[in-house]
Amino acid sequence: MFSFILGKTPKLSIAEIYSLFPKLEIVETSESFFIIKNIEESALRDKFHQIWWTIKIIKIIKNIKDRWAFLRESVHYLQNKELDWKVNFGVSSYGNRINNFTTGLEIKKIYKKEWQSNLRMVNKDPENLNSATIKKEKLDQNELELNFINNSQKCYFGVTILSQDIDEYSRRDFSKSRDMDVWMLPPKLAQMMINISRKNLEENTFLSSSDLKLKNSKSSSDFSSDLKIYDPFCWLGTVLIEALNSWIKEIYWSDISPEMVEKTRRNTNETGLIFTQDAARICEV
Repeated sequence: MFSFILGKTPKLSIAEIYSLFPKLEIVETSESFFIIKNIEESALRDKFHQIWWTIKIIKIIKNIKDRWAFLRESVHYLQNKELDWKVNFGVSSYGNRINNFTTGLEIKKIYKKEWQSNLRMVNKDPENLNSATIKKEKLDQNELELNFINNSQKCYFGVTILSQDIDEYSRRDFSKSRDMDVWMLPPKLAQMMINISRKNLEENTFLSSSDLKLKNSKSSSDFSSDLKIYDPFCWLGTVLIEALNSWIKEIYWSDISPEMVEKTRRNTNETGLIFTQDAARICEV
């Protein structure tokens, strides 16, 4: 089982998840998380870079009874990881939350007592760890963010395996020409809109591991998608850029403002995402 930690608008998060994984089976839902089963971890890893309205994905290790069970399972999990000296770890909780800071201190104390070895807790306060901290400390890569998920009657222990790359979002947002007088569509929202608009959900319109190799080689002649995008109010071209990032081959756009048309032309050309003529067809309407 896996838990998706949802964004600020849970309904949009769930709609996007369904667009990528239409055959998923729901186990638990709440305002902050969404637990599913019958899905391969490899599929989540392949598509996570396209899930823009989900903060992170947690792999559920075990059903547990309460916070005390979470302490025991956390220590047991860390023991089995055969960690080096002074390894970083963190604690987050969802649903009926616990004090992450004090819980982390207890885990650290029990681990040191039993294994005569030290851990470095990255939590600084009772709040959940943010994406910046998770990335900086490599907690998702090392699967060392320990998560307590409590939905009233059921509790789960899990570890974070995937977390949003906020630096990538910033790069994509600030790398294009901007206009402070015009509302700028966030890249995350643009990609979510594209995801939900997909009609043929089972088609290979997302990048798998093999597709990523194809993308890195700059050769896209073998990549195809029947999805077409038309943005009639292009503004700064954010939807077009995100459609290109999704390897959508047929993209149409227009805007009533000559200024926005010029900014869109500049931004799409400056992204470096326009490949060969037959790889991406971008048409001004």
